Amino acid sequence: VGVGCDHSAVVTDENELYTWGFGQHGALGQGDFADHPVPTLVPPFTSSQIVDIEAGQDFTIAAVVNPPE
Repeated sequence: VGVGCDHSAVVTDENELYTWGFGQHGALGQGDFADHPVPTLVPPFTSSQIVDIEAGQDFTIAAVVNPPE
């Protein structure tokens, strides 16, 4: 779970990233600047495993690793 000033993010057990809250500056990673009042799936941007997320005032960042082959 990552918590910013006005938004939140969570990674599920299925390696899906959801964000919600105020979308100023594109902080939600949804490809827009809109607010999303409920958890909304971030379009998949990689097939890598998300290992950590952080949220700040106007950003969300995900640390990823490539899955073993």
